Amino acid sequence: MNNIKPIMVTGPYTCGKGTLISLLDSPSVFTIPQWHDMLIDIFYKFQVWFNTEYKTKKSWRGGKDERIIQLRKLLSEQDYPMLEQYSMQKQIVFPISSEKFETFEFNFDYYNHEKEFFESINELDNESINVQTLLNLFLKSFIKNLKNTSQQNYKYFVSAAEPGFCNFENLINLIPEIKIIYIDRKDWFLSYANRLANENLDPFNSIFKDKRFTGIINAEKLCNVLENKYPDNFKVIRFEDLITNSEVIMDYIVDFIGLEKNDIYKIPTFLTQKIQTKDIIGKVQDKIENLKLLPSQILTLQREYYKRYGTTQLIKKDLVTYIEPEPLKLVDSKDISVVIQGEISDKKQVQSCIHNIRRYLPSAEIVLSTWENTNVDKLDYDILVSSRDPGGFDMQPVTWKKNNVNRQIISTINGIKKANRKYVLKLRTDCLIKNSNFLKYFNSRLMQNLKRVKEYSVFKNRILIDSLFTRNSEYNSCTQVGLCFHPSDIWMFGLKEDLEMLFDIPLQNQYIVNINGKNYQYRTPEQYLWTNCLEKNNWSIFMDTCLYNTPYTSECSLNSIINNFFVLNHKKSGIKFPKKFKKHPKFTFKYVLTTKRYLELYKEYISSSYKIPKEFKYETLNDVFGLNKYITELKDLLKPFNFIAKILKPFSFIIKIPLCLIKILLKVITNSYKLIWWLQ
Repeated sequence: MNNIKPIMVTGPYTCGKGTLISLLDSPSVFTIPQWHDMLIDIFYKFQVWFNTEYKTKKSWRGGKDERIIQLRKLLSEQDYPMLEQYSMQKQIVFPISSEKFETFEFNFDYYNHEKEFFESINELDNESINVQTLLNLFLKSFIKNLKNTSQQNYKYFVSAAEPGFCNFENLINLIPEIKIIYIDRKDWFLSYANRLANENLDPFNSIFKDKRFTGIINAEKLCNVLENKYPDNFKVIRFEDLITNSEVIMDYIVDFIGLEKNDIYKIPTFLTQKIQTKDIIGKVQDKIENLKLLPSQILTLQREYYKRYGTTQLIKKDLVTYIEPEPLKLVDSKDISVVIQGEISDKKQVQSCIHNIRRYLPSAEIVLSTWENTNVDKLDYDILVSSRDPGGFDMQPVTWKKNNVNRQIISTINGIKKANRKYVLKLRTDCLIKNSNFLKYFNSRLMQNLKRVKEYSVFKNRILIDSLFTRNSEYNSCTQVGLCFHPSDIWMFGLKEDLEMLFDIPLQNQYIVNINGKNYQYRTPEQYLWTNCLEKNNWSIFMDTCLYNTPYTSECSLNSIINNFFVLNHKKSGIKFPKKFKKHPKFTFKYVLTTKRYLELYKEYISSSYKIPKEFKYETLNDVFGLNKYITELKDLLKPFNFIAKILKPFSFIIKIPLCLIKILLKVITNSYKLIWWLQ
């Protein structure tokens, strides 16, 4: 059998390597099966090991057996051992594209191939070990033991490799007859991220923690240089041209390789068996507008990509569609059903709650949704809903709290379904309405004039929620406290159909996850409600625990909150929470999403021209007087100094504190006119 010349198809992930290989497959070009990824690369690595370790570091003491052991080790690192399974099944899977696979007949004598190939390796002397020789021996044995191909007169064989695994320039010097075809795809990065998302993996972590990724980027930068330097060995083609103009591109490739032009190179096959999968030629399936990824996820991945690798190929196309606000329609109490849900542990408290609803929302319908066999005598409700109590889940030792999310889901959704009005206020039995401020803000232009992004919006209109326990998920690699997908669920006000969508979800059955021997809470109740609602609307949520937070997940969370909720500061809502909430750790209240920050994020993510109302621009005295920067500076200066620092920097400490106090005083004086906005 004459030497078979190698063709290597390479390029980044999801660039169409499998498609090109299937087009080249023919009676003249032999296709290496499923584990095609690294055949040339494996033998190249073996030669490097042979020249650097076997000869120079006295590994030769193991004799020829040492060579066989090392070669088997390199082969086993790829999918080569799968050949044994395929030969027994007499079927093999071939990747037509990154998302499409097809099964073919595979009559292969694996054990005879193993025997013949490694016996031929043992017969080689040290001077005969090189990539070309190893390839020829392997292919000779492989083709001989693959039925129905032993009579074919193959001139070439084609395999694929991911760039970054081997040095293309070294390969050209080692095998002067090699033909390397690099498929360039500009949006391969996003296509690969979308593939990971379809597999329910977090693209951010999966990509940027992949050590191979940097090698792919470096190869991408060198491909044009190699094409100019080695025009007879290295050729670059565009993925889009291969898919949409395959006939012209295949004529170009066939001419580059040195094959005779034939229509057979325009029909995808594998081991000369026709591929049944349609649509792999003619149209790019995973364009940006067809990706499963949301725009915020795409932009987050792009920013990190450009930050790390310095490329400037940004997507200029608009990724989002805006939903403009509808004309303002005032909501009256006659349009509202108040669903009071939960356990009645304090009957007087519930009586006060209902009394205040009658006072501040006089025409509202009151739906009391509680548990069976609960005493509801003398409670002034309009509709009673009694459900079976599903019970809570004890979360110890992960957290001291009991998880009552299933109780909330059942009592809330059953109450909402019985409500007869267009709008619903969902309220806990232990809360109290002090005034109707929440309705005033819901009816205001502040909330109703905010536009939304269609791709992030799952509700017909925004739902009004409290700032307390709505967590700010902005990613901070230092604090790691920003919980994602965590809108407050104490009270909510919005359209009945929107609240019904939020709470019409399956009951939770997984509370704790074990990772590396340590227990974590899977989802907080707020996270479980919101992530399930999003997943019901075809969102991909990547969170293994409730603490999971990456830049990618954080931006996805923020966009989901901004476009589906409006966050109102707790003190302005007019709804009083139970005293037990004061027992929560202080950081719980520190990292909430305030109205001010919500509007700042709205301006950043949706409308850069938006002007934040002065009412929310100054939320604290520090905001009024512009003291935040200086208070932080003062705190840093007043931190306990160690003994050495006190000796070395006494004068700096003495001078800086008075200066900082003077700055604060001047700032208070110059901004005192803003105090009126804060007092309002």
